[in-house]
Amino acid sequence: MNKKDVSNKIVGKDEVERLISDYEHKDAGMTGKLSYLRDAGTIAKVRIFSFPEDGESRVSAIERQYKEYALMKPGNYTRFTFCIEYAMSHPLMMDEEQRLRNFCGSIISDGSRLSVYTAVNESLEDKTSLPLLPVNRDM
Repeated sequence: MNKKDVSNKIVGKDEVERLISDYEHKDAGMTGKLSYLRDAGTIAKVRIFSFPEDGESRVSAIERQYKEYALMKPGNYTRFTFCIEYAMSHPLMMDEEQRLRNFCGSIISDGSRLSVYTAVNESLEDKTSLPLLPVNRDM
């Protein structure tokens, strides 16, 4: 299936600043690490949620959701930042984090840069979220 890249484009300096502030607020370890977004050509934001079907794990649900709904072409981007979000009431298990990190690595194109962070988002309850911030090649 040839998917068309329909990533939600982030345009405008204010929106990029809100995005950087939001992620730095969720994880102090990200402070200053997203500043490269200020100089990027095109930035996309794709958020993948785990909505497990019967007997499906949160990680399998993320993988399925990405394959079915993400509709983006990773080859159009050279740098990827993922932020694995979960609620403290339903912590991310070590095996889940490793599977998600492996999944993130499988999405990116050869030669692309990858950053993966974790953050707490209490609104998710028992779900996980995987926001993806790819940056265009022409930066």
